[in-house]
Amino acid sequence: MAKKSLKQRATQQRKQPKGWHSGKRVDAVSFEGGQYAGGRKEGRKNLKKLESGNLLNQHGVEFTQADKKRLESLVNSANRKRTKMLKEEASLPLNVGGRPTGVTVGHLQTMGKESDFILARKTKSLQRFTSREQYESYIRNLERVNSPTYIDDRTRLYKRNHMKALENVFGDEAKDIIMKIRMMKPEEYRRVVQSDESLEVSYIYDPSMRSAKLNEIRSALGMKHKEEEYEEIE
Repeated sequence: MAKKSLKQRATQQRKQPKGWHSGKRVDAVSFEGGQYAGGRKEGRKNLKKLESGNLLNQHGVEFTQADKKRLESLVNSANRKRTKMLKEEASLPLNVGGRPTGVTVGHLQTMGKESDFILARKTKSLQRFTSREQYESYIRNLERVNSPTYIDDRTRLYKRNHMKALENVFGDEAKDIIMKIRMMKPEEYRRVVQSDESLEVSYIYDPSMRSAKLNEIRSALGMKHKEEEYEEIE
């Protein structure tokens, strides 16, 4: 077979999409000697494939092919759950004290979300783990996130903390609000909390603002306001 000219080879390379090699995509994995060695990003070392078939990362931590598949499967499931949650949350109307702002939660959705594990982007990269313990800890977190009850369990915990904060800050003044929150189903409570930041409680309030803040929370929860009480001056 005649050798291809430089012009022919250059033309063929231009026709082949970037990240493909001999008809196969290789930008998502490293391709060495006909072996796919695992996830790689630009500037990151390849995983080293050992004679046993195991993989060695840049920190010297060894993983089996089963470890790799386990991580990938859990990350895929967790990211699907993340995408679904973000999509559902984005359509909620954004309110302040129960009053519509005219925009949806999606406008502020990217702010502060990465601090919550379920909403943070997950990674399939084995290169990030500096020890087996770190890998196993990440796997356990992924398994918890993928549990069917994870979101409701987290919501119930948030509810308990929210009620405790209201009691600590406002005492008996917040009794009706605490009862309202206690009676709400997890899904209902989560939807309200996601769409109205007025429900957040600070631990410092000017005495003159306490009643106004409580009524703002009542509005967010669809409750009636309580009239401010004044001491009678003799």
